[in-house]
Amino acid sequence: MPTLYFTNKKMTITSTNFPRVPFLAGASTEHDALWPIKEDPKVMELQHTAEKYASSFAPEEFQRPESWSNKERVEYFKSILMNRLEGSFVFVDVDSALRQIEKNNPEDRAHHFFKNNCAGVEYVIIDANNRFIFITDLINDKWRIPKGTYNVAFSSQPGDVATLVIGSHNNVFSKLAATWQKLILQRKLVITEYKQISYHGLSQVFVAVNGGVPLNRQEKRNASDSWYAGWFRSLRKEAKVTALLILTLGREYMKRLKGDEFLVDSVDYITRVTKDTPTGVSQKTKDSLYESAYFGEETETQVRKSFALLADFVPMLIDEINEGNWDFDANDLTRGSTITNLLWLIYNGCEEYEDVKKALVLHQAEYKNPNRLNEDGNNYVWACGGLGAKNNELRMEVLNGILEKLGYETDDEGPLYEVS
Repeated sequence: MPTLYFTNKKMTITSTNFPRVPFLAGASTEHDALWPIKEDPKVMELQHTAEKYASSFAPEEFQRPESWSNKERVEYFKSILMNRLEGSFVFVDVDSALRQIEKNNPEDRAHHFFKNNCAGVEYVIIDANNRFIFITDLINDKWRIPKGTYNVAFSSQPGDVATLVIGSHNNVFSKLAATWQKLILQRKLVITEYKQISYHGLSQVFVAVNGGVPLNRQEKRNASDSWYAGWFRSLRKEAKVTALLILTLGREYMKRLKGDEFLVDSVDYITRVTKDTPTGVSQKTKDSLYESAYFGEETETQVRKSFALLADFVPMLIDEINEGNWDFDANDLTRGSTITNLLWLIYNGCEEYEDVKKALVLHQAEYKNPNRLNEDGNNYVWACGGLGAKNNELRMEVLNGILEKLGYETDDEGPLYEVS
């Protein structure tokens, strides 16, 4: 292990204490003129559905990302063959909704959403995005049907079931016999179409239609009428942050928005948890963050800068680890808690690569130290296993100790926003 040399540095980090102002106080609110209004559900053939709603998209604000595995696609294909297509497809008619908003409340956030985000498309998908993508991929030969034997219901009569054998000769839709193609295209789907809706209504409908598969808290926050919802999506899309999420969480970081939640955890942690206020990060505090006023340009700039620096440093650190410079491996670095703790150190002034490298070595020494215990006998590994108040109390002891060893000082004036 290399010898560490520290220089004497002084950096004062101050935090401005903003009052908690609910973001929704100035956001779109429902009133009689813009209540969500939909047509009666209608039954449409699969082919007609794919054709009518071809010009559509599922906005990430109000839809889970495409997340079906091939196994789930196979199961839905089987349900098409056996005519067991449960659940409705929920769309919003963009032109109709925009006309109603311009007529009744052009200040509603949905006006900008439909006019700009939905430019060039006719419909917004609120529910059934994975199903709609699948049926369009199926009939356009973008999905290869796995080899095997499948049961097919020819009618609603009991026992009227045939067998479809798939091989390399007929493993895409266009290669199926005309009888099978016709049967698939004529399967019936239930369609719900909204003609009038506000931004708040979009959020409400999205939550309501996912009652069967409950939304997790981050999916609800993502669909909320909050400035932070869009901000965290933009942060996640920055190339460096995306690369960092892949290193930390893997390529499925979008599934159930676990990557977004990691970012929310991290931002809540670095902007609110300090030496003098080692409070916890929880679903409640993250909800409060989304409901709070904008945390200010200075803080936003420092947060984005901290993520960018860490994303630059991590590959460099991995290279040094792989060269055998230290007695730990890359998995120790890309552990979620290590990434979050390094981010906290960078946010609090430790911005030079050589200092971050030294901080990582010190951090790993504390992680492996069996004598680094809190008053309840819990060690630092336990502390890094959560973001509760007791966990963060020990984390702050360790992280501030690292800053002191590196020659930094912090001047803490409290959290950036209050939690109700």
